[in-house]
Amino acid sequence: LYFSLFLLLIAFRLLVVGEEALLFIFPDVSWETMFRIEYLTFYLSPVFFLLFFYTLFTEEVSLAVVKVGISISVVFSLLVLLTPGRVYMHTLTLYQVYATIVGVICLYWLVKAMLNQRKGAVIFFLGGFVMFVALLHDFVYYQGMLRGVELFSMGLLAFTLCQSYVLSVRFSKINKKNHDLLKKLDYQNKNLEQIVEQRTRELHEQKELLMEFNNELEQQKEDIMAQTEMVEGINDLLEKERKTSEKLILNVLPGHIAQELKVHGKALTHTYPMASVMFVDFVGFSTVAETLDPAELLDDLHFYFANFDDVANKYNLEKIKTIGDAYMCVGGLHEDANGADVIATVNAALEISQFINENKEEKLFTGDRSLDCRIGIHTGPVIAGVVGKSKFAFDIWGPTVNIAKRMESACEPGEVNLSETTWSYVKDAFHCVARGEISVKHKNNMKMFYAQKRKF
Repeated sequence: LYFSLFLLLIAFRLLVVGEEALLFIFPDVSWETMFRIEYLTFYLSPVFFLLFFYTLFTEEVSLAVVKVGISISVVFSLLVLLTPGRVYMHTLTLYQVYATIVGVICLYWLVKAMLNQRKGAVIFFLGGFVMFVALLHDFVYYQGMLRGVELFSMGLLAFTLCQSYVLSVRFSKINKKNHDLLKKLDYQNKNLEQIVEQRTRELHEQKELLMEFNNELEQQKEDIMAQTEMVEGINDLLEKERKTSEKLILNVLPGHIAQELKVHGKALTHTYPMASVMFVDFVGFSTVAETLDPAELLDDLHFYFANFDDVANKYNLEKIKTIGDAYMCVGGLHEDANGADVIATVNAALEISQFINENKEEKLFTGDRSLDCRIGIHTGPVIAGVVGKSKFAFDIWGPTVNIAKRMESACEPGEVNLSETTWSYVKDAFHCVARGEISVKHKNNMKMFYAQKRKF
């Protein structure tokens, strides 16, 4: 379309220049009209030439430059339409310079197209080059610098033939492509049923494969869920076993000692500067034991020791061990021990003594056998830890333990005997009875006190 409009403008221009053929067709046409047509056809021809060039080589041509060129041509054309001849005739030389610049720019674009191996670029270049040379010849000819004839018509003919060839080649390729598409479409229409059937069969096969794959995924999901449940069950069992093991360990060892064994694989030895060691021993137990069978003997010991354990837990005392009919526990078995731990130990001793006395009275009332006990407490530093590899047990050592045992041995049945050291920590909290200095085996005479009840 753009190329046709460009040629149409050139045809109109040929009617008004040279022999002025338009006057033979329309004799009444004024000279001013002919001049305007001559200038307009020249000023507007670059518009359609640039648009034609852009459609052929879009990637090489700058659209911005094309828009600027069209705007300049339109401005010059408006001057021809709106101003008298004495004005617009002076624009011809300027527009010829502009047309020459447009030709150079198009030549640059054309070279780029040839380097990029665009279809028709070489033919376009040849035709454009011939027309450009003819245009320059006529430009010099009109200036009176040459003699001869105008060559623009011949250059235009060569350019038109070249562009017609380029367009025909493009149209031929388009027609061939359309023909191939029509053949392909006709083949598809003729074989549509077969293609649909084949595609349906392929889709059905894909559906079956997908269903099979989904079944496998579902089976894998069920297997994973079963394995997950099994793992969760194993984890639950392991957690129960862990809790049971920890509970058993805590029944044997203090919490911080059990933690050390868990972390380090062994328990460290500790020194506690203010531990209150308590011994509870039954009076005449050996005589009673001779009259009981083993099962009854163990039942009685379990009855008393279980109650002692409850009292020890109540006052945060640490049970150390039982030795025959003797029960040993300790308070303040931590580095921050103070007088409150000593008071708690004495409170536990009084509660154990009260339990034994109440049980003794009940047994006397029912005629059953009953037991009495002695309780001794001493406060001082001890060393604590776990020794051995198998069947290990937590234990404490030191003079404090020996003195506590002496306090129990020197005690009367039914009483709680305190050393002077222990008494010094609890004298303001309990009513105590001074016993004076009493002889102790392997020791100098020691002051002792019976604890009776709390003051408040």
